[in-house]
Formats: sequence, C-alpha cells, structure tokens
Amino acid sequence: MKLRKRDLIFAKPRRSTAVLAMVWIGIFVLYLFVKPEQQAGTTILPLSGLLPASITQSEPAQAEPAN
Repeated sequence: MKLRKRDLIFAKPRRSTAVLAMVWIGIFVLYLFVKPEQQAGTTILPLSGLLPASITQSEPAQAEPAN
C-alpha cells in the first residue's frame, strides 16, 4: 500500500492526539485572556545578593594581621 500525500493530509488523527491538541489550544486561548498587560518603560533589575560582599564593596577589604 502506497501512501499518497493526500492521504497523509486528510488522515483522521488518533483520539489521544486530538485531545492533546484541544487541551493545548484551550490553554493557549486562556493565556491570551488572562496574561498581564506589558507596562511601558519597565526594566528587569538584576537580583541582589548574588555576589559576595568582598566583590561588591567599593574599597578593598583590609586584611587583619596574623598572630
């Protein structure tokens, strides 16, 4: 049996494939309705506290004398 391009285009999908496609489409439509609006001029600030204090200090740390 040779498959033709027309047979592949109009083939009936399996039930699980159709259910997954409908769930994906439903979630996408829901997202379009509930997504937050983008605010103009907002910037993403870097997270603070990721670098140790010795790197972020403006003056070099003083070494304590060894006894």
